[in-house]
Amino acid sequence: MSVPPLIEHYLHRGQMRVEEHQHRPVYRARDLAAVECLAPATVAKTVFFVCGRQMMLAVVPADRDLNLGHIRLLTGCRDARLATEREIRQRIETLAPGAVPPFGSLFGMPVFMDDGLLDNDLFEVAGGDPARSLTIRMVDFLRQETPLILPLACAPAPERTRRRAGRRSGAGMRVTEGAHAFVQA
Repeated sequence: MSVPPLIEHYLHRGQMRVEEHQHRPVYRARDLAAVECLAPATVAKTVFFVCGRQMMLAVVPADRDLNLGHIRLLTGCRDARLATEREIRQRIETLAPGAVPPFGSLFGMPVFMDDGLLDNDLFEVAGGDPARSLTIRMVDFLRQETPLILPLACAPAPERTRRRAGRRSGAGMRVTEGAHAFVQA
């Protein structure tokens, strides 16, 4: 296996059987779906967000956006926001940005998962390296991570989206107006 040692140890410790894929480097879940010729709904997107002072991890399908409005409502955390790239790099130093798998237990983070992913027996995740991905079984992921499963995702709304840069939103973030949903672009 050629995934980073941290990921390899995690998979071995959890007795997770995976299929590893090598491909051209990609940094977004929707690009992973395209390069692997997979339906975007079968590829998991890892999104980091901050609630109070705690960083958390959300897992949503590649063809959906994380709805922070739902996070705020369902968790009661009024100040939930996307983590900045700097915050993510400070917390996860050993893996390439944009290639972090949804294994929050590796980093001491709670994991939230969109209920739409439950439709998949198998799903694809980033492999810790931009040129690697993993096909994992849903039952293995649920057993290993025990995520809180909630309706977290919403359909993207590109016609009502504007680019915004800055410290609060982070570089490359889209702020969806109307639904108050913040997503990683």
